[in-house]
Amino acid sequence: MARAKPKAKATPLARQAIKDGYEIVIAMGGDGTVEAVMRGMVGSKVRLGIIPAGIENNIAKSLGIPTNLEEACALIASKKTRKLDVSQVKTGKGKNFAFFEMAGIGLSTALYPVIHGAVAEEPSPIQRDTPAPVKHETGPKVILTLDDKNKIEADSLLVMVSNTPVFGKKFLVAPNGSSSSRLLDISVFFRILAKPNCSDTMPK
Repeated sequence: MARAKPKAKATPLARQAIKDGYEIVIAMGGDGTVEAVMRGMVGSKVRLGIIPAGIENNIAKSLGIPTNLEEACALIASKKTRKLDVSQVKTGKGKNFAFFEMAGIGLSTALYPVIHGAVAEEPSPIQRDTPAPVKHETGPKVILTLDDKNKIEADSLLVMVSNTPVFGKKFLVAPNGSSSSRLLDISVFFRILAKPNCSDTMPK
């Protein structure tokens, strides 16, 4: 057993476990830890076991893995496996970065602390009154190149590429998202500026 702190250390630990000849690597932790372990296993045939021990456990839930400790361990012992989609982005520094949950462009880094700090019992779609530090009426131009080579251009403050339905604090962005469909869900968000209706504010 190895403790990964910070979570990023889980990636090289998983790689080392594969080199050492382990047939299965078990990740126990939250989404960040699980994804870091997954990242170190890309391209290998070693099986991954997941024991959800985080706050949200979105990855485990999207895969149908029970959050109960004993049930999760029993599932691993049953040796039932399934293949997962792996996606990859290239960072600004030119490095390839594998992800399993989602990748965002734009305000995702600003929105995530707000979403993560919110409390919700059920997955909730994006609300139009979600607070965000938006100062510009339009966002940067985003060019999306689809599988058929067609391109879509849009002025957007936030684009999210999802492999699972939710991320963060049960933030629903891709209701039909699946980590085994071999497809990614792309969400493009726009800021809509609504002018107030004067008749609603005039005293009667």
